Amino acid sequence: MTLKEKFRPLVWFNSGSFNVSQNREKDENSIKCEQIADDYAINFALFLSIQCETNGDKDGWWFYNKKWKTTNEMLEIFKKEKGL
Repeated sequence: MTLKEKFRPLVWFNSGSFNVSQNREKDENSIKCEQIADDYAINFALFLSIQCETNGDKDGWWFYNKKWKTTNEMLEIFKKEKGL
């Protein structure tokens, strides 16, 4: 499930951007949104630590499948491999 799909029941849209729902569950929804984001970040960090190598010479670069990739490239690979 994508982040957008996970956030959709918890937020409303304003000019195409996410905003926490303006109702009495606002605090509860913002906590749920934060947990979703935390879980995503942790899973991405675990993916990097398991799937990639780094020798410390290239900050922000990851060695993946015998090629150097940027963090943004790795994020796109992570999303594709996890179906996000």
